[in-house]
Amino acid sequence: FLVSEAPEAWGTTGRTWTVKLLDKCTVLDQDKILAAYALDAGTVVTTAIVTLIESTGETNHAITPSAATLVNPLAWSAGTTKLQIVTDLLSVMNSFSLCANGDGQYRGEPYVKPANRPTVWEFLDGDNCIYDPTFGKDVDLFAIPNTFIAITQGDGDTAALTSTAINDDPASPYSTVSRGRTIAADPAVGVEVADQATLDAFTVRRLIELTAPTASVEIAHAFVPDLAFNRAVRFRRVPAAIDGRHVVSKTETSLDPTMLAKSTLTEVVDL
Repeated sequence: FLVSEAPEAWGTTGRTWTVKLLDKCTVLDQDKILAAYALDAGTVVTTAIVTLIESTGETNHAITPSAATLVNPLAWSAGTTKLQIVTDLLSVMNSFSLCANGDGQYRGEPYVKPANRPTVWEFLDGDNCIYDPTFGKDVDLFAIPNTFIAITQGDGDTAALTSTAINDDPASPYSTVSRGRTIAADPAVGVEVADQATLDAFTVRRLIELTAPTASVEIAHAFVPDLAFNRAVRFRRVPAAIDGRHVVSKTETSLDPTMLAKSTLTEVVDL
């Protein structure tokens, strides 16, 4: 981690510091390109990502190898952060955004649908419950889309690729079947992806993401070492009729061993 703040506080027992830490992605976020930066069509995406990371002096990275290449040339203007360029390139492969783990290693991994991620922990009520039974639940139903369209950028020689994801699952309260009508999200136009399969995966991912935030719970719980952003967990609270897979969309941990951690768990939606 990087220390961003460490103000001193003096008291009768001595001096203390309240330290604010930022993950290593800050290195790329604070490093901006000084001139326009361009990549040609055919560039191997992962090679470009590694080159950008190492240009900051960082060598501890684990970018999942891929043969994906750019279909069209891409360019960024001077002043763009290297983190933004890496984020754009990972999106081309439908990968998770760049993150740094607890060891400070940069991770760039293929996107996995929440329903297919391994469960790292089970928050269960009962005798061995480790979370506070007082929690909040947020549900937003009105504007949840059941259709999403994505279109790439074509040119005079190549037609644009299109992909449509539709939630028509009768078991889903947001589907075209349950609602009896289509609610389409704003389309994504000019998407840069490697091929049709990647575009199809991207379209399903976006529809899931647009649906997933509709049901989330905020809980206080004992510290769990493997709990991290995007990890899948099971959350059960029988009196609230909740028992299902969720993903961690936010987690906060205090260095005070007497304090509970706080996490926001988002209900898993599968399409």
